[in-house]
Amino acid sequence: MFQFMEKQRWNIKKSYTLHFAHLLIFICGLIVIMVSACSQDMPTATLKSHSSTVAASINFPEQTQLTPIDSLRLDVTGENIDAQHYNLELDGTTALQQITVPSEKEITLNATAYHQGQALLQGKQTFTAKSGENVNLELSMEFMASATILTPPDTTVSVGDTTNVFVNVRHVENLSRIGVLIEFPTNLLQVVQMEEIDSFLLQDAKSVIPNQFSANNTSGQIIIKLRVTPASAAPSGNGRIARIAFRAQRNGRPDIQVILQSATDPELGLFDENDNPVTAYAFGSRIIIE
Repeated sequence: MFQFMEKQRWNIKKSYTLHFAHLLIFICGLIVIMVSACSQDMPTATLKSHSSTVAASINFPEQTQLTPIDSLRLDVTGENIDAQHYNLELDGTTALQQITVPSEKEITLNATAYHQGQALLQGKQTFTAKSGENVNLELSMEFMASATILTPPDTTVSVGDTTNVFVNVRHVENLSRIGVLIEFPTNLLQVVQMEEIDSFLLQDAKSVIPNQFSANNTSGQIIIKLRVTPASAAPSGNGRIARIAFRAQRNGRPDIQVILQSATDPELGLFDENDNPVTAYAFGSRIIIE
């Protein structure tokens, strides 16, 4: 009897031991599965820790009325990385784009503004971001094509105030002659003074001949036609051509338009040292009268 009871106790103990062993094996297997799943997620976490977020701001500091621009593109390039391309939309004179780039690599952002496939302005910046860093970059656009622009791009004045608007050329090469028609609303603005600024045109030239330099407050037109002599000394680069003083007549937001092409006036435009017309673009200005 005693031996039988001992045997029963032994069997029960053995059964408990087997159950415990099975439970232990199950728990160990569960731990292995969980560790495996976590290890599969680790490369993603590692990837995220080796990237940086960049907020790119593309600014057009010199012109408000960007009528000639019909598209804006941002290219992101770098060594041993996949190139990224973004088509941006302008908000006033600024475009914003947030991108994610690999960290600890030299990255180049290149923004280009186009008109009918022709690159007008470009801004470029190269940087290296640290891992996990948030970077704010500002790209200022520079002209890649010849243009005539008015500055400042916008001005706020009160009724009766007088404000200056400057006529400028950008990215010109051997500019021997310029003809510009500027139009403004006469009910809101009146021209009170005009001044020719020759410092840029006279870099190497002997003289600047004003073929026409006048304003008409009835028709709302300003005509500026200047010629450099000798043409072989025509200047290149960026420069200021004239100053126009406007008086604000009444409340409004008058746009001042620049016209470089006219079927009725072949003397409008920009011309090189051989008196050939140069492809050029026009950017106007705006005066806010309060």
